[in-house]
Amino acid sequence: MTGLFLLTGISLTAQPGQGNGNGANRGFGMYMQNNIKPELLKQKKIWMEALTKTELEELLKIKEEQQAIRSNMQGTVTPENRDNMRNAHFSAFKPRLDKITDAHPDLKKKYIEEMTQKKEQWTKDLETMSVQNNRPAKSMGPMNLMDKITDPAFILMWDPDKNYGKGGMRHPHMRNGRQGRGMGMQKQGMNPQKKKLAQPGINIFPQPAVETVVVKVTGVKNKAVKADIYNAKGKKVKELYSGNASMPMLTWSVNVHDWENGFYTVKVAFGDRHMTMDFKVDK
Repeated sequence: MTGLFLLTGISLTAQPGQGNGNGANRGFGMYMQNNIKPELLKQKKIWMEALTKTELEELLKIKEEQQAIRSNMQGTVTPENRDNMRNAHFSAFKPRLDKITDAHPDLKKKYIEEMTQKKEQWTKDLETMSVQNNRPAKSMGPMNLMDKITDPAFILMWDPDKNYGKGGMRHPHMRNGRQGRGMGMQKQGMNPQKKKLAQPGINIFPQPAVETVVVKVTGVKNKAVKADIYNAKGKKVKELYSGNASMPMLTWSVNVHDWENGFYTVKVAFGDRHMTMDFKVDK
């Protein structure tokens, strides 16, 4: 039987069956829908109405650049590194986002004050639900928002249809952390035995780079790899990697915001092979 509790004025739905994965997911999802998402939608609307046309255009450009980087990296990042890579992307674009929010000091101050208070309450409620369901709160989507929810740059980038808008984080074909029956890789036409091996190569995106550049190296699985970036004078400006590659592809997101405009060269060595590719920084 599902019980409904009120904690300091906020509805908190307890799901039946402690330790039940589906019940916990539904509980966190309902809390996101009923408590967190409406407030985020309200704050998002306030900011979008306050931004100038130029600021809205810059925000759209940032989002397009971020999406392009994510699309280019698809299939190259291990699950355990996805959160780190997302945080790296957010950090890379944050100076541009801060420039937008800093232009509205009163609104920024009000947002931080209001969201700090709400964050405290939401965190308490989510932790209570976590104990009730015997599930780690940090593993659920709504709790993952708490680390950045008080940052105005976050609300500018928040997408209600993508960023935990429905509360869950599992793949639609996953059930309780396991792949659903009949939805395996072979059914999806992804038989790993038939998958072509990635050929050695370098891919750099976007070109030219403004804030962030993504470097992807393929065909290096089980090889000792050394990858670095050099400027036009031949000076090493960034060490990307030095070690054995356990994956067929390695990907790095590099913040070039403070780099001088000009051409740079990515140099990769593995085994007896050497690869190079140039890219341009043009801010």
